Amino acid sequence: MFRKVLFIIAGIVFGILGLIGLALPVIPQVPFLVASLLFFSEASPKFKKWLHNTKVYKDMEKSEWYQKFENSWFMKRYRAKRDDFYKRGDEFLEKRHLLTGKHEDLIEMKDKDDK
Repeated sequence: MFRKVLFIIAGIVFGILGLIGLALPVIPQVPFLVASLLFFSEASPKFKKWLHNTKVYKDMEKSEWYQKFENSWFMKRYRAKRDDFYKRGDEFLEKRHLLTGKHEDLIEMKDKDDK
């Protein structure tokens, strides 16, 4: 829930910066508007599905430069690091849950002994 709210706030901020960039020639608008779309797509599965089903996105996926980028060493390295990060995060949460669970079990045992 916190992650979703954070992505929505970031999407709004980047959207506002993109709109300001339309009025001021000093600030680029396209990167901010694209970042806004990405944040909103991470916040809402329905929006992400709609975005991936648009003609522009499908045409981009078919383009030659996109295929080269997806198969580049940079993306392979990024995916490996991302997967490792998620794996470590899951391990941390499992350990934390186990510690919390054991702690709760000890409290329940103490309450039973006190009765």
